[in-house]
Amino acid sequence: MKEENVNQQDPASMDESRVDAHDTTGSGAPKLPSAYETLMKQHRDAIIRIHTLETENQNLMNLLKQALSDNALSFDDQGANPSELLSRIQALEGRNEQSARHQEDVPPPSSSGNVVSTTSVPGHEMEQLRVQNQTLVSQAAKMDGELQAMKSERTRRRRRRDSGDRKHSLLKRMFGG
Repeated sequence: MKEENVNQQDPASMDESRVDAHDTTGSGAPKLPSAYETLMKQHRDAIIRIHTLETENQNLMNLLKQALSDNALSFDDQGANPSELLSRIQALEGRNEQSARHQEDVPPPSSSGNVVSTTSVPGHEMEQLRVQNQTLVSQAAKMDGELQAMKSERTRRRRRRDSGDRKHSLLKRMFGG
């Protein structure tokens, strides 16, 4: 008979007994931290750093788009050499630092309502960015050299074809062909 009573026990009463086991507030509702709160407590610095890097990445993409739309990095210029490109990139970096300082004044949105301050880029990361920048400058200079070589090759081919056409027409006139 006892087994029947246990099996026929109301599921709601079973839930109440479970709630009582986890009740820490005395209100009858379990007080367990949400997964979001737990992650924020454990990985707060990493989440803030990810947000900062995403913001910097977006700023750099916007600067690149702006530079390309303003033709700041035009390779059609005959005087575009690596030092000139480096000075242009440094000018863009200056704009980026100003916008990054402005963004640091504005805290990122936070769902908990707490104001979270962002940190600046550490020195080793800035050095890595500079190395990447130098690599890109050298690649841009190499591409510019290849572009100039392609343009001059096209011009040489055009001259050869034009001179060949002239020779052919001269021979036709001479021999009546």
